[in-house]
Amino acid sequence: MDLNRLRTYRILFLLLALLLPAAGTFAQSSTKNYVQTKTFLDENASTFLRHIDYYDELGVVSETVDVGGNTTNTPIKIKTDYNSQLKPIYQWTPVLTRGRFCDHFLS
Repeated sequence: MDLNRLRTYRILFLLLALLLPAAGTFAQSSTKNYVQTKTFLDENASTFLRHIDYYDELGVVSETVDVGGNTTNTPIKIKTDYNSQLKPIYQWTPVLTRGRFCDHFLS
């Protein structure tokens, strides 16, 4: 093989090795796993409803956020608490949230 080609492959490999760990750091939440679902309301995909389920370390849904389901487009948060057998014991009343928790959903 050509020496220049080997040098090029080495540089590409080093760049990939440096960039791949940073690829997963730009999520909505750096401390929780989540699944986001968008339901498009028209064929142009200009309006949609957003549903986000946040999971705790045991893999159960701990919080749910719905955006776009009301006239003011304010996020609605629902929190669920579980007992020791991972059965839901409390599902808190939905709350309109605005502030530190949900600002990143609206941008």
